[in-house]
Amino acid sequence: MSLLRTLRLALLTVLVSAPVPANSEPVSEDPVTEARHKLDLGDDFLDDGRIIKALELYEWAVRIAPAWWKTHYKLGAALQQAQRPPEEILGHFRRALAASPDVYVVLVAMGEVHEAGGDWARAERFYREAMEVAGPVERILARLGAVLLEQRKWDAARQVLDEAARHDPGPAIYHQLARLARNAGNTKAEEKHLRILLVRAPDPAPYASRLGVLLQQTGRGRAADRLGEWLAGDRREPPPLP
Repeated sequence: MSLLRTLRLALLTVLVSAPVPANSEPVSEDPVTEARHKLDLGDDFLDDGRIIKALELYEWAVRIAPAWWKTHYKLGAALQQAQRPPEEILGHFRRALAASPDVYVVLVAMGEVHEAGGDWARAERFYREAMEVAGPVERILARLGAVLLEQRKWDAARQVLDEAARHDPGPAIYHQLARLARNAGNTKAEEKHLRILLVRAPDPAPYASRLGVLLQQTGRGRAADRLGEWLAGDRREPPPLP
């Protein structure tokens, strides 16, 4: 962190260290501008890992501009990062949607909270609503595919993931495609997706292990051994694609 940024955060800490009473904010002719300033300061603290200070500023912003969707979204997202109870988080996301019903990031955030809680059906609903707003965005397709797989909606999951695969997707989509192929017993398709993940995934180890099993099962023991040696050794070299 630069010295200038460190000094700025230190000054901000002094400015916001005292508790702010609920009714102490001056009435502003432009509450959104003032709230945006508080959100920006909160973002600085959040980026610095100081989530308690960030929450204070986001809560302050909510009091200044309670009818603006973004104050509730930012506070809900920070509460989510702080691992607060889901209902507390969802309460702010619901208020954000009440203020502006078609905000893509809020719909996705609602889906993610429900997905984390294992409520696949509600997560699916919010991801589909987000797609209606934003179109086939990869992030939504990946999450929607995941919750469809959890509900064993195989055909719907295949449709979503095939759509995602047409847009040069990242590893999350190939992970779901590999899951779908494995469930269908399609070894050839699963192997194809695992090979892609060896190159694209940030951590290829789980995919290399599963590919090694497939290679052993299909009589390619030497290729599996080479892959195992790479997995146990210096993985800075490209994987030995069998």
